[in-house]
Amino acid sequence: MGQEQAKTRSFDGEGSIRQRSDGRWEFRIKDKMFNGGKPISLYGTSKKDIKKKVREFHQTRNEKLSGALTIEATQQYMDNWFHTVKVKSLKPSSADRLESTLISHVYPAIGWIPLSVVSTDDIQGLVDGMYKKGYSQSSVKKVLQAINNCFTHALRKYPSPITHNPCMGVTLKDARYVESSKPTYFTEDEVRRLIDTATRVTQRKDGKSSVSYRLGWTVVLLLNTGLRVGELLALKWEENIDFEAGTISVTNNVVKVKDRGRGAKGQYVLIDQKSTKTKAGARTLSMNSAARSALNELYAVTGEYTYVVSTKGGLPKSPYDMAKMFRAICDQAEIKRVNGKIYGLHSLRHTFASSLFANGVDVKIVSEILGHANVQITYDIYIHLLQEHKRKAFEVVDII
Repeated sequence: MGQEQAKTRSFDGEGSIRQRSDGRWEFRIKDKMFNGGKPISLYGTSKKDIKKKVREFHQTRNEKLSGALTIEATQQYMDNWFHTVKVKSLKPSSADRLESTLISHVYPAIGWIPLSVVSTDDIQGLVDGMYKKGYSQSSVKKVLQAINNCFTHALRKYPSPITHNPCMGVTLKDARYVESSKPTYFTEDEVRRLIDTATRVTQRKDGKSSVSYRLGWTVVLLLNTGLRVGELLALKWEENIDFEAGTISVTNNVVKVKDRGRGAKGQYVLIDQKSTKTKAGARTLSMNSAARSALNELYAVTGEYTYVVSTKGGLPKSPYDMAKMFRAICDQAEIKRVNGKIYGLHSLRHTFASSLFANGVDVKIVSEILGHANVQITYDIYIHLLQEHKRKAFEVVDII
């Protein structure tokens, strides 16, 4: 009898039924839909009783699976979570970045899987795939954070559409072994050519002189302040520039974001965001002589308007227009491309940081000047520069 009780029998091709030594009947199954994929056991007092419970289990399972496939698909759930939850709590530019992350990375990888059956392996596969494609540690972290935030929200709901958060078992590579891209910055010769080109004055046929680039002096300003482009575009003469104190206060950020207002059709609008990229981004910078000269030149062009960098009609310039102007300056200055990629305005910020490090400024001070959220970000971005300066420091001392 003991052998008969221990015998395992399959039931409907899913799971197994056996009679235990204590006389009870047990149904055992391992299913992603329940208990986080861990084995589940159901018990009955008789064979008839356990078969009834098994039928009820499969009915519940099929209903849940059907609902997941039609209602709880990951992309559908995440899209609803993004528009009804996250958009309300994020700055417009942050919302755009999150939406781009979901569309570019998350949906193609796991969007088709029912939310309730997404596994740790599914997400680990997405993460590992990004590493193989050469994405940075920061990019991979942002993708995992987006998925984790969504599943955390789903778990807090009642009733919850999931039983567990599959992100909990996902592992990232050690940042030390992830190759990071080096920031691009200009050499001293390239800086000279850029400034000469951006601030060049030409003689017209009528004998009058004119600048080649109306807002060319912004290049000098960026090279001497390390401002982000959005921070530069948000500067106002009355609110942010104090010539007497010799300071520039950074408080806002101009960004081009998707219009999410009622009736909007996905158009992009330029907004003056009443905050900086990070809390540490709100800061006061001192003008050096070059920055002061650049602001004096710009005041002669835009001083009658509110914004330091404005259109001929007094409106703030868009990041796209500034990038277009800078590409033209680079072309005229014959600045070489990096692997076929054009230098961007952000390279001026990197060049400023490089100059600070070259002059022995402590990394913590550099971090504060650049407005990074914490000093670790500065280390991570400029690790190659810091290592190079450390190498040169040893060359200075050559004792025989």
